[in-house]
Amino acid sequence: MGRQPLKKQRFRLSDGLCMEDEQFSVKHYDARVKDGVVQLRG
Repeated sequence: MGRQPLKKQRFRLSDGLCMEDEQFSVKHYDARVKDGVVQLRG
């Protein structure tokens, strides 16, 4: 879960959907850790 500190909104990391109001979402990326390095797929 990610948070937006000013508006106190929480977003699911799996799909970027706002947990307080489903009409809002943020961009999300598939991620993995390989050899200790976080890799994002764009």
